[in-house]
Amino acid sequence: MRRGRGRWGLALAATLLTVGAAYPALGPRLVARDPGEVLRSSGWKSARSAGEEDRVRHIVEAFFTGFNTMVLEGDGPWVRHRCEALGPLFKPFCFEGSAAGYLPRGYFRWGHGIATAEEALDSMDPDHRLLHYVGLGVWAGLRDGAGHEAATGIADEIRDRRHRSLVWNGFGFARAALSQDRGVNESGPAPCRELDDEDAAPCAHGYGRGLWFRYLGDEEGGLLACGPDDDPLQIACITGIGLASTFVRPDRLDRALEAGNRLPRLQKEAFRQGAQAALLVRHQSDAAYLETSIENLAPPQRDEARQLLATALACYRSTIERVTFYDDFMACR
Repeated sequence: MRRGRGRWGLALAATLLTVGAAYPALGPRLVARDPGEVLRSSGWKSARSAGEEDRVRHIVEAFFTGFNTMVLEGDGPWVRHRCEALGPLFKPFCFEGSAAGYLPRGYFRWGHGIATAEEALDSMDPDHRLLHYVGLGVWAGLRDGAGHEAATGIADEIRDRRHRSLVWNGFGFARAALSQDRGVNESGPAPCRELDDEDAAPCAHGYGRGLWFRYLGDEEGGLLACGPDDDPLQIACITGIGLASTFVRPDRLDRALEAGNRLPRLQKEAFRQGAQAALLVRHQSDAAYLETSIENLAPPQRDEARQLLATALACYRSTIERVTFYDDFMACR
C-alpha cells in the first residue's frame, strides 16, 4: 500500500512539474483573445445602420493585435512594428491594446506588473502615453468578477498621478463595449455609479466611448443610453461619445462635427469637449495625418476642426504639469 502511494505521489509530482514547465508557454494562449469571437459575442447593434461596421471590425482587430502581441511576446520593438504597420488610422488602438495586455502578461512572466508598466510602456512607445493608462484600465474592465477592485488597485498604484483618471476612463470603456454589460436606453453609465465623484466622471467618459462602439456609430442610440437629463453622469457620458465619434473617424471629421452640432447647447458643449480630447491624442499619434484630414474638410468645418485642435493643444500645454491634469484638461475651453 505504501509503495503504491509512493508511486502515485511520484506520478503526481511529475505531472505538476510538467504542467508547471508548460504553463509559461501555454498560459498566455488562454488569455489571448480572438477578435472575431469578441465581435460575435459582443451583442453590438444599431437602431439604424451607421455604416461603421467594417471600421469597427478593423479597430477591434487592431486592438487585439496589440493585446495578443503583448501577452504572447511581451513588450519590445515587435509591438511597435506591428502597430505602426497598421497605418495612422488604426495604430492608436493597437498601442492601447498592447497596454491592456501588459498586466496579464505578468501572469506568465516575471517583471510585468504595475510597478514596471509605466516605464516599460513609455520606453516602448512614448507617442501614445495617454492611451497606455487607458489600456491598463481596459484590462481591469475586462475582469468581470473583480473589475472595480482591479481598477482601484491600478489607479492607486500608478506613479504618475496626473494620469490616474485615465485608468477609470479605460475601465468605463471596457464595461460598456467589451464586457457582458449592455447599454440600455435611459440606464446611464451604471458601472460608474458606485465610484466617488473624482472617479465617476472619467469612468462615464469611458462608458460613453464604449457606447459609441456598442451602437456602431449611431450617436443617437448612444445618447439615449447615457441616461435622462437629470442623471448626474449623463453629460460626462456624452463627452465620451463625442470623443469616440471624433477619434474613430479622423478622416471623416465632418460626420463627428455634424453629430455634435445637432445637439442642444449643453450636450453640444459636452460632445465638443470629447472631440477636443480626441483631436489631442490623434495629434500626438500622428500630427501629419490629422493635419491632412483637417485640410480635406470643406469650410466652415475645416475652420471648426482647426479651432478645436488649437484649443486642445493650448489646454494640454497649460494643464499637463498639474496633478489634476485630466480633470483640468477636460474642463478647459
